[in-house]
Amino acid sequence: MGIIASGALIIVSDPSQSENIINALIQNGISCSKIGQIVENGLIIKDDTKEYPLSTFVSDEITKVFKHI
Repeated sequence: MGIIASGALIIVSDPSQSENIINALIQNGISCSKIGQIVENGLIIKDDTKEYPLSTFVSDEITKVFKHI
């Protein structure tokens, strides 16, 4: 998952500002969507049926690929 997400930008904001931020980015040709919320459970990905731990990486995963080329 780390390499797939490499280069992604995650913006954390006050929930009341999320629509303003999304609209501003879309108006400037940047695709975006709201993907989650901050909760007390820690770093997890949650869908309708399960919770999965969210991996963390010390460095960008794509740089590891380029080091081996």
